[in-house]
Amino acid sequence: NTVSYQTNEEYQECLKQEDEIYEKLSEQLPDEQADQLEQYFTAASATATVREKIVYIQGAKDFLTFFKFLSK
Repeated sequence: NTVSYQTNEEYQECLKQEDEIYEKLSEQLPDEQADQLEQYFTAASATATVREKIVYIQGAKDFLTFFKFLSK
């Protein structure tokens, strides 16, 4: 059973809320502050991407360790 971002309702709702808040902020902030906010979100997204990659790799390592344990 595969979980997909495209079909996950909770993810889609969070994404919609994120977009709505971002649009409101973008409209209300002066250009320089809007640019800084965009830079912040880019940096925060990069950090989250690295964190997710680390967690994914650790999960794969844990799975292999568990699989080896079961194979004994």
